[in-house]
Amino acid sequence: MNTIITSFLQNYGLNSTDTKIYLDIYTYGRSYASSISLRTKIDRTTVYSSLKRLIQKGIVVQTKSKDIRSYIALTPNVFIDKLDNEID
Repeated sequence: MNTIITSFLQNYGLNSTDTKIYLDIYTYGRSYASSISLRTKIDRTTVYSSLKRLIQKGIVVQTKSKDIRSYIALTPNVFIDKLDNEID
């Protein structure tokens, strides 16, 4: 399944770092930038830059509780439907 999602994400315009971070959040659920950085071995500054792009594309959402930000990946079906609506 991840190879199908990876191919779709790359065709959707994500680079390999963004794809890796999306798949990490999708796999582990609600995540903090520090956790994503540790699991993916990508420095936290790059993680934040990638998260910003993923949020702008509408495939990751940011939540905030007690001034702590966490990130949730939308399921592929949600953003595939969104893309279909943009095409129509």
